[in-house]
Amino acid sequence: MHRKALLTAAIGVLVLALTACVSTSDQGDSEEDLQFYPTAPSINEGATMPEVYDYNQELADSWQPEVITLEDGTQVQRVPDSGEVGIYHGSPSVYNLMYLNAENRGCDSCHTDGLADLVENDLSLTHYKIDFGLGTVKNVSDCLRCHELAPETAPAHSFGNLMHGIHQGEKFNGDCMSCHMATADGTGMQLWDEEKYSILHGINAIANVEGNFSYDQDKLGGDSAGWTTHSETATVPEQNEVGPMSGGEPTDEMFDNWEISVTGMVDHPYTITMKEVLEEAPVEHFTSKLQCIINTVGGEEIGNFEVTGVPISWFLEKAGVQSDATGVIPHASDLYEWGYGYNLEDLAEDGGWIVWEINGERLSNIEGFPVRVWVPLNGASNSVRWVTELEVTDQEVYQDFGAYINDYIDEEGNHHYGGTVGDFGSGESDAVWGNKPSMAICNIHEGQIIPVGEEFVFEGYADALDEQVIAVEFSMDNGETWTRYDTSDSDKTKWVYWYFGFTPETEGAYVLSVRAISDVTGEPVYVDKVMVNAK
Repeated sequence: MHRKALLTAAIGVLVLALTACVSTSDQGDSEEDLQFYPTAPSINEGATMPEVYDYNQELADSWQPEVITLEDGTQVQRVPDSGEVGIYHGSPSVYNLMYLNAENRGCDSCHTDGLADLVENDLSLTHYKIDFGLGTVKNVSDCLRCHELAPETAPAHSFGNLMHGIHQGEKFNGDCMSCHMATADGTGMQLWDEEKYSILHGINAIANVEGNFSYDQDKLGGDSAGWTTHSETATVPEQNEVGPMSGGEPTDEMFDNWEISVTGMVDHPYTITMKEVLEEAPVEHFTSKLQCIINTVGGEEIGNFEVTGVPISWFLEKAGVQSDATGVIPHASDLYEWGYGYNLEDLAEDGGWIVWEINGERLSNIEGFPVRVWVPLNGASNSVRWVTELEVTDQEVYQDFGAYINDYIDEEGNHHYGGTVGDFGSGESDAVWGNKPSMAICNIHEGQIIPVGEEFVFEGYADALDEQVIAVEFSMDNGETWTRYDTSDSDKTKWVYWYFGFTPETEGAYVLSVRAISDVTGEPVYVDKVMVNAK
């Protein structure tokens, strides 16, 4: 046993000595630090084990992860403490910083203001806005879901091609390992931010994690003036003189005089002003979700709002829908025509409204003033703005119920984005829902420091568009085990805003994974994750 202990100690000292050849962090770049390693005590030269332990402690003290204090006072530590997993049992480790150089790897090691700030303010080309006030963690996974997996954007804007093109020459001061990690198991180069939780030391894994769970479907949140619109440059109907292209302001007179026509397969076509609608129709006030069709897992293109409007069914009943009719198509103008519509059966079962207020405020220009459609179980693209006409038809209508990945292309080059719900994985298509169900951890920072021994409440949303969220599940062992909490009594016209209270019993890092389960699709393709540090 004595010889084995000496051999272990010798290996440890050798490893420490070899680090003199590795300069991986700003903390180890000074001349004083470079002279530090060769002075490591050697057992072969008579050093005692306590001396070796003291040296290791001194080394660990000099390689501490950086703690950043944000403007709101929140403290963040991007890299966990390495813990006591060094060469010697119980000896502190500098693995994460000195060997992995973890503080100088990943997107936010360079882009310190975050990816949202980068894509919204620092790109030469216009990018979709991705920050809508829900406080989610933006990381490379959000980029991949559009730029690598989505059938419409991936071929033309491949993530790998874009990133390797941008990060070259004088534009980039790092190297391959700044973004990647290399493996010896045959899987080759991987993205650091995608794999870091599986290799960093100091992360506490908890099987079958438990906590205090609750959810609230009446909590309001989200930015209705951002993602709920198609484009700020969309052309508006001629009669909308105050649309986003005109620079004018909404007026009560324009609202009162706004006309909606009901046409097509009806017995009594008619045109009605909004003033007349308010005098005749049953006005409803309700809480409802709306989600953009491109919202990804961990995304913020979703919200829960107080809405005021009149059911579309009232407009149709007044006109008398003919028996052969199957759908209704809203129109805004010849120049704003997206081809969306709704099955009459879906409208009868799930609801659809003509609305003019969100959260007690009249619609803004970009939100669709004076009126827009509101269909909570479809993607927001179906909720057409500046509505002037409801056309009843027997033609097939197009409805957005989610975004696909892994689209199927037939021999003639035609895309098949998954067919209908239930057909996924069949011979007709290999497409799957990429964002149904969707979920996110909100109002949190990656690496946020939380108090040890005290309950910390994580929060976020879960949604599945036209499907019901029947459960929310949590994991703290990287998905090895999941703890399910039932939400089967939830209303699918609202988001499920969940809370999960967790008490860290020991110091160290913890990675929370969350996923939603829906009644039709079941488990999602992706999950959302965040790391916190308990101190």
